[in-house]
Amino acid sequence: MKRFILLIVTLLISLHGQTQSSWFPTGAKWYYQYGSMLGHGMTTLEVMNEDTFIGTWTYRKLLSTTIGEFLGTIDTFTETMYVIEDNQVVYGHDRFLGGTFLYDFNAGPGDTLPMFFGGLSPEPFVVDSIGEIEFNGQQLAYQDIQFPNHFGPGEYYTMRVIERIGTINSHLFHSHTILQPTDAPSYLLRCYEDDELGLIRLTDDSGPCNLFEGPTSTSDREEAAFSIFPNPAYDVINVRGFQKDIDQIKVVDMLGAVRIRSNFINQSTLEIDIHKLESGLYYLIGSGKSGEILFIRKIAKLGY
Repeated sequence: MKRFILLIVTLLISLHGQTQSSWFPTGAKWYYQYGSMLGHGMTTLEVMNEDTFIGTWTYRKLLSTTIGEFLGTIDTFTETMYVIEDNQVVYGHDRFLGGTFLYDFNAGPGDTLPMFFGGLSPEPFVVDSIGEIEFNGQQLAYQDIQFPNHFGPGEYYTMRVIERIGTINSHLFHSHTILQPTDAPSYLLRCYEDDELGLIRLTDDSGPCNLFEGPTSTSDREEAAFSIFPNPAYDVINVRGFQKDIDQIKVVDMLGAVRIRSNFINQSTLEIDIHKLESGLYYLIGSGKSGEILFIRKIAKLGY
């Protein structure tokens, strides 16, 4: 009987271990594409084979590399960040905020999370639902988190956070993106990869994960001619003056779902009807015929 009980306990421990996914394995990488009022480009995060003691905690070291076009000049920036996971609670540390809470996968529906996205960050952040999602044959937990919608009083917006990956619509570190207002940097997580999970594509386009093209080959005069208006908008968004060959424009919500897909006809202005969308923030993404991303802009849908 004792042998049978020991076998059951061992099996339960084994099953528990299989459902717990290890955060921040050496070599893990995140690929983001971003856009802002000052420029456009891509950012990669990579877990280094190095631990760092900060206080009494041992952090994993992340190398952040950004290449982008800023005010007409292409430049590269690097930054060191630090992360730690303790029983599915994730903390970060960087030079701007110091130690900060990132995620808690022990939280369940109705729990409030002390998340912070800088400047005009909305609050509270409340876990709306939890579940599992499959990537490359493995199950990862996710949380759908609600927060107030600044564009619709009394309304709430939802973002998805995936175990060991983070939010799919912002930078892993909250201080590097702001959900409001619309002119804040927009980070779109294109891909995540590590040796255990393999490559996970988090957008529905076929372009390379480390994509950096389109805006870099646009002259200052062409960029100045490109406009998206009005923004925020109630009914219609107009795209005008982009000089590259746009094949398709998509409107993507904060969960990464494509809400509107429109083929771009060779005309000076394209109107996109957004009146059926809920008020809130979305990504407007233009792509070429081979699926390459040409631009990403954040837009806001206003409610009546």
